[in-house]
Amino acid sequence: MKRYKIYFPYIIVISLVLFIACGERTDDPLVDDDRKISDNETVEQLPEEFNELEHMTTPEESIAVTHIRERDLPDEVKTWFDNSRRLDAMPTAISKVHGDKTYLYVSWGERPTGGYEVSIIDALRRRDEIIVRVRYRRPAPDAMVTQAITYPFDLATIPITGYPVRFVQAETESPRTPATLRGIENLKNIVAESRLIKVFSPAPDTNVSDEFEVTGIANVFEATVQYRIRNGEGAIIKEGFTTAAAASDWGYFTLNVSVAGLVQQSENITLELYCIDAEDGSERDIVAIPLRMK
Repeated sequence: MKRYKIYFPYIIVISLVLFIACGERTDDPLVDDDRKISDNETVEQLPEEFNELEHMTTPEESIAVTHIRERDLPDEVKTWFDNSRRLDAMPTAISKVHGDKTYLYVSWGERPTGGYEVSIIDALRRRDEIIVRVRYRRPAPDAMVTQAITYPFDLATIPITGYPVRFVQAETESPRTPATLRGIENLKNIVAESRLIKVFSPAPDTNVSDEFEVTGIANVFEATVQYRIRNGEGAIIKEGFTTAAAASDWGYFTLNVSVAGLVQQSENITLELYCIDAEDGSERDIVAIPLRMK
């Protein structure tokens, strides 16, 4: 009994020391030393980053969409629309700012019959971009439709916002996201073309120097645009390739060609642009542009 009386005070002192040490500990990895939790705080009152989970969905602002007819387009926009129609080899969606409006064009590309519909259903501002939702509708299996190739499209405007436009599918059963422009802001005038390669410059039958630039857009395998130059006799005097800005969209490309020392002054040459078929390696979508040396 005396032994317990002798050690009991020591036990009390050691217990107090351990209690105080545990109470002052601040190296718990679940607690930030710079943000102490007060006695009256609850789990719901922890720092703001915990509550941000409630706001993961970005607020959306509806943008007014006005559908417009082709005949009501301003002249400059009409030219843009005509060039946009030349991208109908595949589903395409592009936009153009003019005046106080942003013009929206979407197409379903080439369809085997009538009855296919594409429509711009709404536009939403989300953070720093405008989301335009597009709906595609196929004809019912038993529907009476025109037995001819069609190119369904829709045309609309939204107020100018200063934000970039991104087109998305409105429904999961829609085809893949439509192709858009990459590497260039606005579609330029198309002067020569094949199905998947569209050329902005040079125009056919123009005079060029022994160094000239080729520009355009393409939607080709691996974004690779091949080229070659033929002299007046048809012989290949130069060839190579360039890479467009995208492979699954209409990617902008530029090519600087030099034929110095290869041709004579005033000689006729032909610029050929084409792509390689991914399946059999054959040449396809050839664009032939006749030119004359200055």
